[in-house]
Amino acid sequence: MKLSYLASAAATAGAGIIAPSAPGLSGEFLKAAGVTIPMPVLAMGLCFSSAAGFIAMSFSPPEYRMDKWATLFAALLMGLLTAILHPHIPYVKDLPVQAAMMIAGLGSKKGVDRVRDLDFSLPWSKKGT
Repeated sequence: MKLSYLASAAATAGAGIIAPSAPGLSGEFLKAAGVTIPMPVLAMGLCFSSAAGFIAMSFSPPEYRMDKWATLFAALLMGLLTAILHPHIPYVKDLPVQAAMMIAGLGSKKGVDRVRDLDFSLPWSKKGT
């Protein structure tokens, strides 16, 4: 590898340009979905997101057994959506992407509870109206 290639790769990695991801179908799928961060950063962010979902679940234990799996799935989904939308959200784009994914994972338990209860009202409105 030439030194100029390494320098240009290092310069473009933090510039918001699509970083190289895993070769093969999974990397191409993530690029097509809009994930612009490298695979190791995405994997670590998803770990933080799922851990934050389980931390939120430890403060209010689930009433149903299925809530554990639903919280894990919701935390991973919210983490992935945060990875896609991270550069486009005004106050979140200043945070590291893993921190933003972790914060999104914290809301997964509350989201699962609201979907299970079929409560789709806004958080600041009265419940059931």
